[in-house]
Amino acid sequence: MKSIVKSTIVMLVILSMFSVGLKAEKHGEIKGMELNDGKPWEANEETTTGISNMTKLVKDFTKKDDVNKYKELTKKLNVEFQGIFDNCTMTGAAHDQLHNYLVPIIDYLKGLKSDDLKECKDSLGKLKGHLAKYDKYFK
Repeated sequence: MKSIVKSTIVMLVILSMFSVGLKAEKHGEIKGMELNDGKPWEANEETTTGISNMTKLVKDFTKKDDVNKYKELTKKLNVEFQGIFDNCTMTGAAHDQLHNYLVPIIDYLKGLKSDDLKECKDSLGKLKGHLAKYDKYFK
């Protein structure tokens, strides 16, 4: 029960941040992200593993001309994404920065579920680029 409440609160925080319009920006930066005095933030192992698993899923995805395969990919990515929230032990500024990092992913996952192949491809490219920035902000 405690886990469900924690997950619900985390998702509400993310959705409220999403509604403010945090989006990934161009030029290698992510809007709202800051380093920890010029260094990456310390992330918990489960978060780093979840991002690593998502990165591998995106990298290994080869069925780029089949909308239904994007939907299957999205299901797998959502499992990893939810796992990050379910296992979050981060607190303070590092936790806040993690949320800033994760919010744009919601948009990309939504685009991957589209019935429009172009939108799926665009979202995949954006997600791949976004995931590649994780190591800049977290260790």
